[in-house]
Amino acid sequence: MKCQVCKHADAEWSWQPFGPDESPLSFALPGNHYRGFPVIKVCGFCKREAIENCAETGTPVRFTHKDTEYVFDGTQAPYTPHLWDGGTSGEPGGPDFTMLCRYTPTGHDIVAHVFDKVLAQAIIDAYNKAQQKELSSEEVNVLRNKATQELNLYRREQTARISA
Repeated sequence: MKCQVCKHADAEWSWQPFGPDESPLSFALPGNHYRGFPVIKVCGFCKREAIENCAETGTPVRFTHKDTEYVFDGTQAPYTPHLWDGGTSGEPGGPDFTMLCRYTPTGHDIVAHVFDKVLAQAIIDAYNKAQQKELSSEEVNVLRNKATQELNLYRREQTARISA
């Protein structure tokens, strides 16, 4: 079997970044991996040079597992490089919010709750464009400022509601 990172060399290791170990840097020889957890087959070069050193080099590792693309940056468990609108929810007596989600090997995670629907879509679009390297740093800064304003407004509203 070929390496699932470089797609060229023969796989020599079973990488289990999604568990069961606390660290996403869990490797075993093929056949000696933990059963019941996803396995990414990797070559020795990708294990040493790409995966184990990606936090220091700043070069994330991209791989596909069950037709879903993941990114590993060396500091957290691999994540999908795409956000999507997970729908609207809310707390009793509170405002509705949009859930921003991303896929995981076991389903999906809610990444954020955003109270402004337009801002939520702008964050999704900007994040996905940034992951594809289609967003300028100026566009990122504009979006960051909008998100900060939204968060500050929400905090003021929550403080006023608690004080009342």
